[in-house]
Amino acid sequence: IQGIGGVTITAYIGKINIWVGTKKYETEADFSPEQKLPLLGRNGFFNLFKSIKFDENRKILYIEE
Repeated sequence: IQGIGGVTITAYIGKINIWVGTKKYETEADFSPEQKLPLLGRNGFFNLFKSIKFDENRKILYIEE
């Protein structure tokens, strides 16, 4: 995977389930020993919603279907 600044890391794809309220989404995430958190892509999760907003200070994710 190549990210911002051209930095490249090795990642492995894993199938995961994400629950938003009572609704389950089956998708994939990339896992890497070089990255603390799994990486979600646009296809398979973010593209399913009208709007997504991250509030980093309050650690809240807003999702509009």
